Amino acid sequence: MKLGFKEWQIKTINNYKAKGGNWKTKDDVSKIYGLEESHFEQLKPFILLPEKFKKKENTYAKKEGIEIEYFEFNPNTTSKEEWKKLGFKDWQIKTIFNYKSNGGSWKSKTDVQKIYGLSKTDYSKLEAYILLPDTTEKKEYSNNKKDYSKKIDVNTANAKELTNLKGIYSEKYAAIIIKHRDQLGGFISKEQLKDVWNMTPETYDGLINQVVIGKYEPKKIKINSSSAQQLKSHPYIDWKTANAIYKYRKANGNYKNIEDVKKIHLINKKTYLKIAPYLTIE
Repeated sequence: MKLGFKEWQIKTINNYKAKGGNWKTKDDVSKIYGLEESHFEQLKPFILLPEKFKKKENTYAKKEGIEIEYFEFNPNTTSKEEWKKLGFKDWQIKTIFNYKSNGGSWKSKTDVQKIYGLSKTDYSKLEAYILLPDTTEKKEYSNNKKDYSKKIDVNTANAKELTNLKGIYSEKYAAIIIKHRDQLGGFISKEQLKDVWNMTPETYDGLINQVVIGKYEPKKIKINSSSAQQLKSHPYIDWKTANAIYKYRKANGNYKNIEDVKKIHLINKKTYLKIAPYLTIE
């Protein structure tokens, strides 16, 4: 949920896992049903899986009279029986599962090397089959090199400049903010950023003190000449409202001022205050 997934997506993910499904590479994660490309690109640097892997044939070896089977595995999801096939002793497997039950996990191949009782020789034989990155650099949802005290005008900033906002880590997501800005005709208040796709409360709270709305005249829709379809293109005007604005004009003639739209029964005070800054009679 913290990563921005919706409840129905999470349910789908857990159903997939319950049926034995798993993800072996970062690209596998991109195939999660309903995951937008822009959302995946934001998540990708933080996914602790390899970019890709080559499928290897199962190979066998003998150790102390025990036949060992080598196969690709993720230590975080490997069963006790599979650990045994890989040559681990019962006491090692017990240690592994005690570690997991206390919240432990392996994020890289080098982490696996630290399993108690695993010799360097045995690890070297397993290494090629471990479905984890070679090493993991700890990443956080912050960049200490960035100056988060810097103010950003969200009406004039380009995608690269928007990545200087705390919580905006990719130009692809910054482009989503710009797309919403263009559809609106420009931001007139900071709170409108809450309407941007996948803007979580945590991200909004983190960046809001950096945001400024400079002197800016929003792009306006001409209500005396626009079609219902043109009116509907604005994020705050749904089809019913657009049609009502259009039909009222057809029935009563051109609007004399913006406040005339309040005479339309579908437009309450809240809706009027949202759309009025984006309307003009000229």
